[in-house]
Amino acid sequence: MITAKYGGGPHGGTPRADESCAERTVRTQGMDTEAVESVARAAFRARFEPAYRQFAVVSLRDEGAGADVAAAVWTQIEQDWAGLLACASTAGCAWQRLSSAVHNHPRRPRSALDELPRPAADAFLLRHRVGLEADRAAEAMGMESAAFESLYRTVVPRPAA
Repeated sequence: MITAKYGGGPHGGTPRADESCAERTVRTQGMDTEAVESVARAAFRARFEPAYRQFAVVSLRDEGAGADVAAAVWTQIEQDWAGLLACASTAGCAWQRLSSAVHNHPRRPRSALDELPRPAADAFLLRHRVGLEADRAAEAMGMESAAFESLYRTVVPRPAA
């Protein structure tokens, strides 16, 4: 509500100069900061976990190993949630962790995609092996759609008209 920002809303009070909108919402609505963080982490995980898990499974070509890698990365993400929030793109930082874990896994089979830069190979796998639409794959990697499309086109050029 716009009026709440200026102190005229249902919860009253003037915002402190050093508090963010989210902090003010927590303060004025009596919400616990830990609870808010917990909800944010859970929402982030619900949004990205299926794609991350599928990516790990198809990259490693092993259901169990992929699930284990994805689970380990989610543990890292949850333990360093504050660090991820400090990134320019929370999803981008989380994706880097997943991609590194997958690409550095000792049982990852070699493929022709190893000749590509890692982000381009990841983009290709998300679109063609995981089956995500471009906008959803971009979101999973923490990229703008146009940047993802440009990256993807380095692997799969547009057909000639």
